[in-house]
Amino acid sequence: MRRTLTSSVRLVAALVACALMLAWTAPPLAAEPQASSPTRPIAASVAAQVAALKPAPRLLQTQPAAAGATNPDSRPFLRTPLGVVAVLATAAGLAYAVKTAFKDNDPVHSPVR
Repeated sequence: MRRTLTSSVRLVAALVACALMLAWTAPPLAAEPQASSPTRPIAASVAAQVAALKPAPRLLQTQPAAAGATNPDSRPFLRTPLGVVAVLATAAGLAYAVKTAFKDNDPVHSPVR
C-alpha cells in the first residue's frame, strides 16, 4: 500500500498528540495523594489575608491645579510637534498605499504568461 504525504503527516500528528497526552496526564496520576490539610472556611482565610494587607499609598490621587498655571503638556496630542509628525507620517503612508494600490491593478506583461 502506498502512503501519501498527508497520511504520513496524520500519523505523525496522532503520535505527537498521544505523547503529549501521556506527558500531561502521567505525572498527576503517578503522584501520591497528599495528606488532607486542616480546612478553614474560605471567609476566615480571606479575612486573615485582608487583615494582613497594608493600605496602598495614594499615588494616583489627583491634586488640585493652581489657578492660572498652564502645563505645556496639557495640550492635545495632535497639537504637539510629535503629534504633527505622527499625522504627517500617517497621511504619507495612506497616500503611498492608495498610489500603489492602483498601480498593482495594471495588467502583467510577462513573456511566461
